[in-house]
Amino acid sequence: MNTKGTCMLTVAAALFAVVLAPAAKAAPVSMMDKTFVKKAAQSDIAEIMTSQLALQRAVDGNVREFAQHMVRDHKMTSMKLKKIAMTNGVMVPMHTDQMHQMEYMRLSKMTGASFDKTYIQGQVKAHKAAVALFTSEKNRGRNGQLTQFAATTLPALKMHRMMSVQTASAVMRANDGRYAHRTNGMKHMGNM
Repeated sequence: MNTKGTCMLTVAAALFAVVLAPAAKAAPVSMMDKTFVKKAAQSDIAEIMTSQLALQRAVDGNVREFAQHMVRDHKMTSMKLKKIAMTNGVMVPMHTDQMHQMEYMRLSKMTGASFDKTYIQGQVKAHKAAVALFTSEKNRGRNGQLTQFAATTLPALKMHRMMSVQTASAVMRANDGRYAHRTNGMKHMGNM
């Protein structure tokens, strides 16, 4: 099995462990905890929506493979977060925020290589923000279930961040190759 396949299995196993992890004792839910739930839920919704769109529109196989993992993994974390939030009486948003909605609308108007590039660059940015959000909750949250969720989900999010960077690099190399080919062809035509 290749390194990429091993990484994907590791991420899936870590997320599966998060879903099956025993619940920590419930503690009061602070405003920070509530904000974490809101932002994490909205992020999951956005990940799922944009990645489902990528499964329809992406032309690069690496991008489609990445998107499949994002849909599967974020559905699992979303399910676990909803369960913890419900246990603690915290409302979970059913829709993403306006910023993510605007990003989805922008992506929905794109196709081909420009879609791939924009989607995967957004994934790099989104996973950087998710790692920061989950690290903050792990270190400063008040609710034991939520801090445990953040701590056990964090390794998978870091793996997603690494995968997004690797996929973005592959997409950029592919686009550079296509551009270089077109440029060389134009130079050749100009020399005729």
